[in-house]
Amino acid sequence: MTAQEMRANAHQCLSWSEAARYRETREAFFALARAWMSAAIRLERDNIPLEAPLPAAPTIMGRDCLAA
Repeated sequence: MTAQEMRANAHQCLSWSEAARYRETREAFFALARAWMSAAIRLERDNIPLEAPLPAAPTIMGRDCLAA
């Protein structure tokens, strides 16, 4: 996975965070976005692949993800 793909996942998580109805869901997506961005920065800084692949960003939006 490239840093660019990680950043795209982070942006998707931010979008889901903004659309989430519940505070806990918003916070979870925001934390996930931060993790993706941190991984991208680390990959670019160290130029070393991650030891274990990161999971793909969620693709199915549940009921908690709908805008209020």
